[in-house]
Amino acid sequence: MEITTNKGKTINVVAVSDWMPVTKIPGVNSKAYNELVDKFGMPSGCYQFAKTEHVEEIGKELIHKEIGYTGTGKDVFGRTGNVRSPSGKHGVNRVIRAEGWDKENDVRVRYLFCEMEDAADLENYIFAETQSQFGYRFAWKEASAGTDGTLHEWMDTAELKLSAEDIIECLPKLRQLVIDKKMEDVISEVDGLFESAIK
Repeated sequence: MEITTNKGKTINVVAVSDWMPVTKIPGVNSKAYNELVDKFGMPSGCYQFAKTEHVEEIGKELIHKEIGYTGTGKDVFGRTGNVRSPSGKHGVNRVIRAEGWDKENDVRVRYLFCEMEDAADLENYIFAETQSQFGYRFAWKEASAGTDGTLHEWMDTAELKLSAEDIIECLPKLRQLVIDKKMEDVISEVDGLFESAIK
């Protein structure tokens, strides 16, 4: 399948795998990994995650409102293996844990294979088209390593690494942080009212 990006670059997507359960993501250099690399000819490209219930609706579309996350890697199996791991730090794993989804039954992954030098362009094309059509780059914005994923990352870290005592110790600091941030909002609003009244 050939895709032409908004910048006019043609990307050859060599193959698109079937959707598979997260639990079936092969470990790097395992027998299953080697079989998949042999089958598709390369490990590089993009990967997409979706809820199992949406896979049929998504079909063969690379751009769809129900695609939860799209990412890229020189070795897509190695990159997504972190999601298979119970405590993996990939943003998709944080979302799966936060939502209580089962990795065997609730979430699927598929791979879009292309040359490594085209992978980032393919990912950016998918992001741009999804943003244009649906108003977001991917449905599970909490999986992002950027601002959108900060709260999930923070909660995930607290759950995995902090004891109950550590969390209790944080509560007074969090309370003060809430007060400070709310006070900033109030001051800003009051300043805005004064500025409007002076004009």
